[in-house]
Amino acid sequence: INGKLAFIAYSDYTKTKKIVVYDGQELGKEYDTVVGLYDIDGKLTYSAKKDDKEFFVFDGKEIGKKHSLGPYGYLHSPIMVDGKFGYEVTWGHPIFDGIEIGKEFVDVYGLIDVGEKLAYGARDEEGKTWIIYDGKKIGENYESVSWPDNIGGKLAFSAIIPNARDNKKTIVLL
Repeated sequence: INGKLAFIAYSDYTKTKKIVVYDGQELGKEYDTVVGLYDIDGKLTYSAKKDDKEFFVFDGKEIGKKHSLGPYGYLHSPIMVDGKFGYEVTWGHPIFDGIEIGKEFVDVYGLIDVGEKLAYGARDEEGKTWIIYDGKKIGENYESVSWPDNIGGKLAFSAIIPNARDNKKTIVLL
């Protein structure tokens, strides 16, 4: 990360507590364990647990909400978009800029930065999929859409559209 070696290691011989080793320094000793390790804008970012709460540490500071996720839940896929921090939550909705997003959908996934705007995929109760880009729903005319992607700073995704003869056609949109 930022040209420096970073990894997660056990801090003791019992193999119960994990810490971050970054550029030869041991970090995260104050937490019960460290779960994931990420590079966000060239800054060391990791998820940590303390007192049954999980959260992110970004550039040495605790950031975001503290979650009680149980033994099988975890935080993942952190992202920084236009100076706002976001991440995905197992069995929950993502958090972006401190706010739970996509609550109107049963599933939200694939948070990405496209031109300093947030994009993600979502699925509603009927199973229809959407792309949410800069707060706007895309996909009304499509049977389904794929995960969003960033190609050359532009939003890209594939979609299935019905044609005049009721055959399905897959297209890629930029």
